This record gives sequence, C-alpha cells and structure tokens, in this order.
Amino acid sequence: MSLGNILASGKMGFQRESVDIDFNNLVVFTDPNGVTNPSIVDESDPEFISLVKNIRERGLDNPIIVRPLKNVDGKYQILCGHHRVAACKILSAETGVTTIRAYVKNIDDDDAALLVATDNFNHKKNYKPSEKAKFYKMALDAMQRKAGRKMDGSDSEGRAVETLAAIVSESDRSIKNYVRLTYLIPELLNLVDEKKQLKLIPAVDLSYLSEKYQRVVYETVFDNDELGTDISLSASQTKRIRERAERFDITPSWLLGVVNVEPKTKKTKLNRCVSKLLPPNIKKPDDIDNYLIKAIRFYQEAQQGTENEEE
Repeated sequence: MSLGNILASGKMGFQRESVDIDFNNLVVFTDPNGVTNPSIVDESDPEFISLVKNIRERGLDNPIIVRPLKNVDGKYQILCGHHRVAACKILSAETGVTTIRAYVKNIDDDDAALLVATDNFNHKKNYKPSEKAKFYKMALDAMQRKAGRKMDGSDSEGRAVETLAAIVSESDRSIKNYVRLTYLIPELLNLVDEKKQLKLIPAVDLSYLSEKYQRVVYETVFDNDELGTDISLSASQTKRIRERAERFDITPSWLLGVVNVEPKTKKTKLNRCVSKLLPPNIKKPDDIDNYLIKAIRFYQEAQQGTENEEE
C-alpha cells in the first residue's frame, strides 16, 4: 500500500512547480502532540556524507516538500527533505546559495504527520531505533486522530498498525515493539540506539516499568562504575524484572542478583592453591577479603613475635 492511498481521503493541494525557499523561512515539522520530526542529522554518518557529495556533483534531484506554517506568512514546515536541507546548508558555504527548491502542499496536521512519518523512509535507510519508534508513534497517532478514536487496544488500532506495516514494509509486531520504546526514559533509549548493552526485546520489557523503576534499573545496572560498561541485560532477565515490578518493589540489591555479577572492584582473584586453603563457608568476595586480611595480620604478628624471641 502506498502513502497516496493513506492520504487519498484528504485533499492534497500539491503545487506542480517547485519554488525556491530561503533556508531562514524553513522550520522543523511539529505534530499536534508537540512532537517534532524525530529524524537526526548526523554529519559523520556515511549516508549523509554521500548525500552531500551527490548534491555537490549533480545538484538537488528531488525538491523537498513543505507546507505553509499556520498563521505565519512566508514560513514553511519541512515535511520531506530534512536531510537534504541540512546538506544544502553545508554546501551553501561553497556556493553561496541560500535557497532550496521545494514543492508546497496545503494539507492538514494529520496528513502532514503521516507524510513526515512514512515518506522519510524512502530517503534514509539506517534509522536509529529511537527515530523509528518516534516516527511509528507519530504515524499511528495521526491515524487514530483521523479515525476519531484513541489508541486503546480497539480494532481501529490494529487496522492502523496493519496499514502502517504495509507502508514501511515492517511486521505488525515489530512496529508495536518500536512504539513501546517511546515509553523509555532517555537514558535507556540511548542504550538501545547504541545497540550494545540493551537490545530491542529486552528494552520493550523495561518500557512497561514506571519511570521510577526504569531509573533504578539504569542507575544500578548501566550507570554503575563498579560493574563497568560491558554489562547487558538479556530478554530472560528483563522479563524477570518486569514480572517482579508487577507485584513487588525493585531494589538495587535484587537487581544485582538478577544480573548475577559482582562489582569489579570487589572481586578477589585467587589461584587454586590459595582457594583450597579457604574454609568452605568463605565464598563471597567481601568475606574472602576479610578472611585474607585477618590471615595476613595474624601472620605478620606471628613473624614479629618470632623476631622478638630471637633477639
């Protein structure tokens, strides 16, 4: 299903000829919920670098798409072409050109949100999970508003997800998972974008926790110098955390038990010979440290007594 089918119910006032619009008259799109275009311009991204190179060599093949900003004459919201605008601004330093070609659409808020949230996927492929999550949420919210209903688990939500899945070539389940990421605190969402310590499915489990418990998880597991930066949470671990939160309190000590790792600064490495000399009940790192300290002091005192006797 194409984006055109989604927008067919509304009148799309599409200007056939492109016009030149000054960079200063362009603003980022913001939907009715106050959410701005989630797309992030990363000037170090190879895809963006390639875009700048292509425009430098061939010019702008595809004009951007904008719509007039409500109640502000001469200003336009960028609907499609967020990265092309950024690239042309960079090239402006070389060419001196301060305008960009654009098609102007006179469309309502929801159709604009759908266009921003879906058509952008035709121009960039390596979106971060947080970007996809916010785009999908923006699109589904717009569809729900057009249907005159809220996202409450009704059939209208399911139809909206199915429609969006067809547009962006994503499974229904995948879209729902990405949307759940919008319920994460920023610190956890950043970890998902980094794709190291927190992957998609474990992150979905954590998204069901309250903000309070999410922050406890982040500070105890991921922002803990004693554990280091190699720690991660598996799907089985986050499932336990989610189930625990539904009935009991989540504490740092309980979380460390789930992670099943001791702080690095408290680990005591022993060779086999020394380990065999320890009493069977001395197993925890703190207990081992205390036992060895007492043994060393006992040995030092014994040595001192021997030296006194010899004198």
